Amino acid sequence: MRPWAVVSDNREHDAFGPWVDEVHTPQDVPRLYRDHPLNLDDTRLVLKVPRNITRREATAETDLYEHLLVVQAELLTVLSRHQSAHETPTGRPGGYRTRQVALHDIVAVRDEVDLLDGHLHVHTRDGGVLSLSYNGSARERVQRLIDELRTGPHGHHAGAPRPIASAQRTAPGAGAEELTIAALSPDDVADVAVVADYLQVARQRPDLIALAWHGRQVLRPRLTGLVGALHHLPHPRSPVTLQAALLARDGTHLEVFGRRERLVRGQRPVHSSSRLLLPLRTLDRVRARPNPRYRRATDVTLQAGDAHLHLTVPTGSLAERLLRVSATWPSS
Repeated sequence: MRPWAVVSDNREHDAFGPWVDEVHTPQDVPRLYRDHPLNLDDTRLVLKVPRNITRREATAETDLYEHLLVVQAELLTVLSRHQSAHETPTGRPGGYRTRQVALHDIVAVRDEVDLLDGHLHVHTRDGGVLSLSYNGSARERVQRLIDELRTGPHGHHAGAPRPIASAQRTAPGAGAEELTIAALSPDDVADVAVVADYLQVARQRPDLIALAWHGRQVLRPRLTGLVGALHHLPHPRSPVTLQAALLARDGTHLEVFGRRERLVRGQRPVHSSSRLLLPLRTLDRVRARPNPRYRRATDVTLQAGDAHLHLTVPTGSLAERLLRVSATWPSS
């Protein structure tokens, strides 16, 4: 039995909820992780991510937090609760695993939310991906984590943002907000959320410039002959739609705002959101090829070390042209 199991301290249980909380004091650290050597004075940000269980399933003896995320000057540490296939909500398989990533080895961060289903993926130069799930209601805290990872080692930007040539802007001389809002038509009202995600970040980072925007586009199958005809049959009633996206950058990073799934079949409303953050210094190569299944769609692969990030954009669009040359963009 753990020493804390006999201590009458229900503060962790009393404060438990679906939100991601920031850790400020040793008492804020979930008791599962308290034996990890942690000096809060040496950290930039510490977050605790709760388990996906209901308040009714939680008890004072339950290990209630799935992850503890620690950002230091040059290191991201993720402590994750050990899980068991036969575990009940109140069960305790015991212990946790520790994963550490040097901040300079992070080549991309992708955040995806669909209603309350949130996922954060941290890509490293060796091709590894550190992934964790969270409740979408806590996205603001996760965005704070992304901002800390964005600043890189030592908590400072690599340099002052460089001005972006007007030729790379969607409309030279226009403000970023005018660029994106003006590009939307009344028929694109469902895509305003993508623009709003960008504007929320841009308000905190005025050097983040919108480069390209495209709205949703229904795609047609590429295949011909009998196979193509059969593939095309369900499309009139259940079309495949390339979702909206906005491409932006500043002096150090490329950002892509869009939806969780780039290609969506059917006519149901799409409420998901995604943000891809990629340091320009890590980008080694860009490859583009026609989507093998759909016309007027191009698959773009951004390669950083052994990591490969995949996007689909309209063929011939400004987004495609800019992504093709993004590996040559200078970074501060």
